[in-house]
Amino acid sequence: MADKVEILIYQDLRTIIKCEVCVIVKIERIDTVRITRITNDAELQTAFNIRITVFVEEQGVPFDVELDEHDAYADHVLVYFDDLPVATGRVRIVNDTAKLERICVMPSHRKYGIGKAVVQALEEIAKEKGLHKAKLHGQTQAMTFYEKLGYISASDEFMEEGIPHKLMIKDLILNCV
Repeated sequence: MADKVEILIYQDLRTIIKCEVCVIVKIERIDTVRITRITNDAELQTAFNIRITVFVEEQGVPFDVELDEHDAYADHVLVYFDDLPVATGRVRIVNDTAKLERICVMPSHRKYGIGKAVVQALEEIAKEKGLHKAKLHGQTQAMTFYEKLGYISASDEFMEEGIPHKLMIKDLILNCV
C-alpha cells in the first residue's frame, strides 16, 4: 500500500500539490496545510499529544481510555498547518467497514476546514483498502459537520465517556462529497 494519501478538496482551496507521502493544500488564507499518513513513532506520539489536548484535557476523557490497543494497527493521519501539527485521526477496519475515530483539531485551528481534510484523508485510506462503507461515533455537537460530509445518523443518542454521540454512516462509493 502506498504511503501517499491523495485527497480532493474542492471548497476553500486555491491549489492542491501532491507528493509521495503527503498532500499539500493552499487554503484561502494562503496558509499551507499538509496531511500525512503517520509512518513512525515520533509522528504517532505527536498525534497522541493532540488527542490528549483535545479529548483528555479539553473534554475530560480518561487518559487510559483515549490511547488504546487499536492505535497499534489503525492507520493514522497527521495534519500540519504552516508546519505546526494541529489535527489527527485514525481509521481501522471493523466488519468490512471503515471506522473513523479520534478525529480532532486543536482549538486554535478550528474553523479552517482542517477537520474536513482529516475525514477526507481517512476516507481515501479506506477506499485504498477497498472499503465501500464508513462509520463513526460522532459527538452530537458535531452532527452538522458530519452531515455536510455526507454522513447520516444511524442510531439514537448514546453516551461514550460522558459525551453524547450518534452512530453516523456513509457509503464511500455513492456518496462522494
